[in-house]
Amino acid sequence: MYYADCHSHSKYSFDVGDEPTTQIDALCEAAIKAGMSELAVTDHYEVNGVVEWGERADPVSAAKDIEAAREKYSDRLRISLGIELGQAEEYPSHVYDLISSMKFDYVLGSIHNLPGRQDFCGYDYGKMDQESIERLFEASLRYLSMLCDFKQINTIAHITYMHRYVTEDGKDIDFKRHYASIGEFFRKMIQSGKSLEINTSTMRHGGDRTLPSFELVKYYRELGGEMVTCGSDTHGTKYVGAGIKRAYEMLKEAGFGYVTVFHEGKPVMMKID
Repeated sequence: MYYADCHSHSKYSFDVGDEPTTQIDALCEAAIKAGMSELAVTDHYEVNGVVEWGERADPVSAAKDIEAAREKYSDRLRISLGIELGQAEEYPSHVYDLISSMKFDYVLGSIHNLPGRQDFCGYDYGKMDQESIERLFEASLRYLSMLCDFKQINTIAHITYMHRYVTEDGKDIDFKRHYASIGEFFRKMIQSGKSLEINTSTMRHGGDRTLPSFELVKYYRELGGEMVTCGSDTHGTKYVGAGIKRAYEMLKEAGFGYVTVFHEGKPVMMKID
């Protein structure tokens, strides 16, 4: 089986330190140990943070380390040069210049906050009424949809990112209330050739809950979705490959025959045995 962890972060992400476990070589060793055939290193590039606040991001140095690692591990692991673009819709010309200047295998698009608002992880959902939570999720879908307009983006990451923190605060999101909006978003993804990411970061401590949920993954499939990637969203070596094998099983249960990886920006379909 060709297992690929398509979402990982090294020392080149602003929210990761410079310890031995965050070096790209260390991530590669961990991926091999976890039984992965491929690892995409997709360090954060929060577009609004870089442009507005000078937030740390160094994709050029990351690319150099990845190139060295490719030579070192060429017989044991495929290593993809990736990037996670946060809030790309706020500065599209900046995104175009960045992507045009480098040759990424894999470009993730994500939304961590709405314009001028804090990261979704910073809300105290326990103190919010349910309607406010539902409206915030609906707003996140509108901005996620904008990412489909970027030709440079290959896949949309953790589309229910805020759900992780909502549940941690003892609340939930009623996804059935949003099926019309979610369906519209999924159709736009499919039409624009974007892949849906199955983020396994919520599976690290047991259970089968993914971002998005299995319920929404099945809905995407029912609407004709075919391209799906799987990513642990590990920051450093600790969770490289975590949940990927189980996610493949869940995808098969949902009716998928293949997972998608990206090589030189082009989708490659890998059969789920």
